[in-house]
Amino acid sequence: MKPEEVNPSNFEVEKIIYDDDEFSIAYGQWHKAEQGSRHLAVRWNGEGEEKGFPTSFGRPVWCLISSDLTDIFLTALLSSPNSNKKNIISIFNKEEQ
Repeated sequence: MKPEEVNPSNFEVEKIIYDDDEFSIAYGQWHKAEQGSRHLAVRWNGEGEEKGFPTSFGRPVWCLISSDLTDIFLTALLSSPNSNKKNIISIFNKEEQ
């Protein structure tokens, strides 16, 4: 399943920052937290018609990464050929404001 198609009601994807067709990392807003905090989230995309992992009640969802690890993940992803460097840099710039 394409990461752009995974849109649970509690996590709004703002940017896909990594996608190698098998595994994806997104940046977005977690709506269950006060004032909607922003997080990285990961998922295995599945193959063909599979919904990937994780799922909740049969629907594809994202697994949030602790916000303490955001900068570490983003820095490491800058060297990956499957990452969207423009999106990563824009996240760094937004967090500095």
